[in-house]
Amino acid sequence: TRVLVSPADRAQQTAVALKRKFRTVAEIGPDAPAAAILAAAGWPDARTPALVVGHQPTLGAVVAHLLCDEDASWPIKKGALWWLTNRDRDGSSAVIVRAVIAPDFV
Repeated sequence: TRVLVSPADRAQQTAVALKRKFRTVAEIGPDAPAAAILAAAGWPDARTPALVVGHQPTLGAVVAHLLCDEDASWPIKKGALWWLTNRDRDGSSAVIVRAVIAPDFV
């Protein structure tokens, strides 16, 4: 899994706490558009998963776009984990929510 992290101090602190190698990506900093997150992660065509350490409201906009194709932002609590995958079946593509974990359980 590639770990992609905003250059903001708090995101960097979270990434260090993961105790894994990570890459700082300026394009996913505070106030980044949802499209920048998706591009950095290589969604939906990346061959390796990406864990994104980013910010609200951008992450909520990514989730709303992927799940409902709407131009909105869903509330996502600080420290929460959302696991989304893309599935192609019978010529149709769908975004699947594998897990949502509240920060209390991470």
